[in-house]
Amino acid sequence: MTTPAIELARHFDGHTVRNRLKGGMEAIPTERSDLLRKMILEIEVKSEHVEQIALAAAANIAAYFRRHGFTPDAEDAGHVATVLGPAFPEIGRAALVETFRAAATA
Repeated sequence: MTTPAIELARHFDGHTVRNRLKGGMEAIPTERSDLLRKMILEIEVKSEHVEQIALAAAANIAAYFRRHGFTPDAEDAGHVATVLGPAFPEIGRAALVETFRAAATA
């Protein structure tokens, strides 16, 4: 059996779900939907923090390369993503490659 909250969660990202829960939902007591909204917000904040750490790590590695006169290319970006990937699995390899390439050309 699918509840309204589960159905809602299948179709929207955390931010959208959190906003839709504002003011409660039919068949869900307001205190429960408010608790769920708070939990979703905490997850969103933690996820953003992880993304910021990954961005900083990629930028620091790129700065280190530049400091030593090395200009990283696409292959290097792939290697850096391989190194950072296990530390940031929720971000994904493609995003790490792109983040490093952007930091390397900044």
